[in-house]
Amino acid sequence: RTGSSSTPTAYWTLNAREMKLLQAICIAACSLASNALKVLNVGLPRTGTQTMHAAFEMLGLRSLHSGYAPWSRIPACNYEFNNGSFSDVLALLQDYDVASDEPFELFYEEILNELPSAKFVMVVSEPETWYESYVNFAEAQDLVHAGTALLQHDAARYHRRGFEDALNNCSLARYLGCEFDRPQTPAIKQRCLDGYKKHVASVQEKVPAEKLLLFNFSQGWTPLCNFLDAPVPSEPFPHVDRFHQTEDSLIAWLASKRG
Repeated sequence: RTGSSSTPTAYWTLNAREMKLLQAICIAACSLASNALKVLNVGLPRTGTQTMHAAFEMLGLRSLHSGYAPWSRIPACNYEFNNGSFSDVLALLQDYDVASDEPFELFYEEILNELPSAKFVMVVSEPETWYESYVNFAEAQDLVHAGTALLQHDAARYHRRGFEDALNNCSLARYLGCEFDRPQTPAIKQRCLDGYKKHVASVQEKVPAEKLLLFNFSQGWTPLCNFLDAPVPSEPFPHVDRFHQTEDSLIAWLASKRG
């Protein structure tokens, strides 16, 4: 058909089958968009990731904390330290609104590129305070003398080689240069603190200021809710720190996989 001008105008129609296929594609695309990760917690472990996980759930968000869902670390660690595919990580994150704890806090550049509407939250913690918290965590679980209960557990030993290979580099903040499973020395401590500071500086440098909330628990709900466009809950802001829950959940999951 030719329009009113001398330039031909192209027209085409879709048959019923093509129309259904187009509708299915649109529905799938809309579903993926609605299920895309909304918030990445870029705070390091021991900066209050368990508390933030509880707060996000109180706000009605589907929150993934890798310590409570240890299976989620496998594709994430595989990508970060074993040349795996980030598409596997994205597929996992489609079921969640928020992701926290190692190694997900390292993925801020990837999330910026893949999910440009996502927001980022980082709890502000003094480096020395963070370091002492991690040391206390390691001592509470006797990581220095006996290794973690996870690696001593019978179910864990059954899977030990594969899990050590997959998880070793992305646990206990080793990727920062920390060695919390060894007796601490001034050199180890300084290398660890330098890694912490480098992470914080990199996040602030690479994440646009309007997409990043630097959060302090003393501020309560208001700045977090304003940032996320969420109503302020009537309940007090939570505080959660379960030293052993993350480890026990991984042991239980390993035990369920045995046999």
